[in-house]
Amino acid sequence: MAESLPSTRAHLPASGLLAARHARIRQRLSALRLDALIVTCAPNIRYLSNHVGSAGVLVVTRDGLHLLVDFRYGEAVRLLQQSPGACPGLVVQDVPASYDEALLSCLEKLDALNVGFEAAHVPVATHARWRHMAETQHVDVTFALTEALVEEARAVKDSFEIATLREAAARLTSVAASAFDAVRAGETEQVVAGMIDAAIRDAGYERPAFDTIVASGPNAALPHHHPGDRVLADGDLVVLDFGGMLDGYCCDLTRMVSLGPPSSETRRLYDAVYDAHQTAIAAIRPGVESTAVDAAARSLLHERNVLNSRSDEAARLALKWLENKHTLGNVSFDALLIAEGGKRLEAIAALLPHFDLDPKKTRILGTGLWDVPGIGREPALLDAWFAAPPPSKRAKFIQQYKQIYGKEPARFGANDASAAT
Repeated sequence: MAESLPSTRAHLPASGLLAARHARIRQRLSALRLDALIVTCAPNIRYLSNHVGSAGVLVVTRDGLHLLVDFRYGEAVRLLQQSPGACPGLVVQDVPASYDEALLSCLEKLDALNVGFEAAHVPVATHARWRHMAETQHVDVTFALTEALVEEARAVKDSFEIATLREAAARLTSVAASAFDAVRAGETEQVVAGMIDAAIRDAGYERPAFDTIVASGPNAALPHHHPGDRVLADGDLVVLDFGGMLDGYCCDLTRMVSLGPPSSETRRLYDAVYDAHQTAIAAIRPGVESTAVDAAARSLLHERNVLNSRSDEAARLALKWLENKHTLGNVSFDALLIAEGGKRLEAIAALLPHFDLDPKKTRILGTGLWDVPGIGREPALLDAWFAAPPPSKRAKFIQQYKQIYGKEPARFGANDASAAT
C-alpha cells in the first residue's frame, strides 16, 4: 500500500507570490491596451486567486481583482482571505442569480471599456450572450478575445509550483511500487486499475490525474486503452499509465511491466526505446524546441529500423555499435560533414552533444542546405562552417534568372552561379 508523505510546504501559494503573478498579467493587459481581463478557466482562476471552487469568474484590472461567486463559495472565500494564502487586492462580488448578469454589472461599475476574455474557454454562445446583454442594457464595453494570456505566464513556474511538482513526483514512487505489486497473472485490468487508484489516494493526492490505464497483452498496443475485463496472463507485457493531482498540479508515470522473464525480442525492443529515451533527455537544454527533442529520439529509432532492414555486414556492425555504445568520445577524424537541412538537420544537431563530440577538436561542416534563417539558434552548430554565397548576390541572381526563365533556379545552380559572380 502506498504511504502518504509528510508535506513540508504550504498547500497554497502565499500572497506575495500571487502579487507577482498579478504583475505579469497586468503587464500583458497594458501591452494589449485592455482595461480588464475576464478569467473563466478554473485552473487560471486558481492560479491567480487561490479560489478552488468549481464555479466562479475572475475579473483582473490594472489595479485590482474582482471574484464573482455564488452563495456556495462565500464562506470559503472569506476564510481564504484570512489565511496566508489571501489574494491581495481581491474584491468579492456576490452572484445572486446569473453569472452573466453579475459580470456585466461588475464591468459597468469598473467603467471597463476594452475587456479581454479567454477565447479558448468561453463558448461562442456565451460570448454572443454577453454582447447582446451589453447592447440591450446600454453598457459601453467591447469584448476582445485573447489567446493563452494566463497560460503563457503559467509556463514559467515559480517556487511554489516547482516545490509542488517535486513533491507530486516524489509521491509517485510509492504508488509505482504498489502498481507493480498489483500486476499479477489472474487479475483483470479493471482490478489492477482499481488497486492503483487506491494507492494514489493513499499517497495523499486529491484524485487521479486521469483515468488510470492498464493495457495487457494485445491491448498494450493501444496507447489510451480503457481497462477492461481481460485477465492478465504469464508472458504478457502490461502498460501502466497513472498519475495524481496534488494541490492542482498533475504528475504521471508510464511503465511497461513484463509478467515473467521478457523474451529476447522484447528485450531488443526495450533497449531501442530506452536508448531513444536517453537520447531525447540528452537533447534537452535551453533554447531547444520540443520538436527537436522528439526528432532526436525518432531519428535514433529510424536509424535502427533502417539497419535492421539490411542484411549486409556493415549494417550489422553499425547496429551492434548502436546497441552497445552511446557516445563517440575521442575520434580519429578532424571534421564531420552533415549534408542535411531542415528538420533532419535539427534532429541530428540535437544528437551531437549526446555523442560527446568536442567541437574544439572536430569541426562540424555543412552544405548550402544550412543557408536558412535561424540556423545559428542551434547551440551545437554555433562554431560550425558551411559554404554559401553572399545572400545579396544569391538574391540578385535568382531575380535575374526568374526574369529570363520564369522560374527559380535549382538551389545548387543558384549557389554556384551567384558565387561565381
